[in-house]
Amino acid sequence: LPGFIVSIHEGSIVDNELGANIAIDSFGKVSLGSIEAGDERIVRVHVVVADEDLPPIDTQKFGIKINSEHGGKSEGGDLDSTPEWNDPSPDENEQILLVEFRALDLQFGEVTQTKFGDQVEITAELINEGNLNGENIVIIACPNVSPRMLSLGGCSTDEVKSTIPSITEMNGGEPGSRRITIRIDGTDSVDWSLQIDPNNRLVDLNRENNLISITVEAEENNGIFGGFVNSSEGNIMNIIIAGMATIIGALMLIVLLIRVRRRSFSNDQWINESRAWATNEPPSSPSSSLNSIPIPPGLPMNSSAQNQDDPYSDLDEMNIGDLLGDLL
Repeated sequence: LPGFIVSIHEGSIVDNELGANIAIDSFGKVSLGSIEAGDERIVRVHVVVADEDLPPIDTQKFGIKINSEHGGKSEGGDLDSTPEWNDPSPDENEQILLVEFRALDLQFGEVTQTKFGDQVEITAELINEGNLNGENIVIIACPNVSPRMLSLGGCSTDEVKSTIPSITEMNGGEPGSRRITIRIDGTDSVDWSLQIDPNNRLVDLNRENNLISITVEAEENNGIFGGFVNSSEGNIMNIIIAGMATIIGALMLIVLLIRVRRRSFSNDQWINESRAWATNEPPSSPSSSLNSIPIPPGLPMNSSAQNQDDPYSDLDEMNIGDLLGDLL
């Protein structure tokens, strides 16, 4: 039975204690001594996990067999005994026992970091590939120490601790999983080490994968978008939102400027008049009626009779530059 220590004890069936230890020889046999006719003897098989190498997470089988010192029926011994062990027709002298080793197998999965000002949030995934549920699992983060030194001497200063209430065992090939977030000081570029169950309180199959190291990088101030932009994948959406907000704000400003400029043009009375004069048709002769159109500014008040028949004769006497200047 590799990974386990087996011992045999003799005592009462009502005793809570194991009873007296019975020595086992090099062949795995023990002697119970003489048993009178009609008498009974209580024997307990005690199995514990070895101190050095833990057994695999599995259910193992082992057997026990009892024989008379006189042998089987043909030798004048046990009537029900057979010389073979666990043959095709086992007798009541043989018993198959099962030993199931249950333990956690904790390890780190994905680890990410997100910076918030001078603080850094480390989010770590905790995985359990064992066949035992875990409770009150402690995780610590320690700065400026290697994982090996952390496992040997612990964390001397600035330890950050957090606890996971529970984690499930592996179910159908799917390991149990939980996430934990630890906030640490990120003002400097330092190395941090994380450790699961630093006090070795839990039955963990492999403690070498309970340690991990990460590097927290100091980030420069990014201005107004410093809270949005960082190296973590979780802030990509914030970057996109910030970019879209900038584009939408610029478009709204452009539309506002266009509307203000159009409004200023619509309130200028000289714009309509300049458009009226900018036609391809020649102006009609001035009418002497009261409803006639007033002479535009810049035209001479008294025109000679010989020029009245020419609708364009007044333009020769106008200062085109002054007229355009007044219109503009």
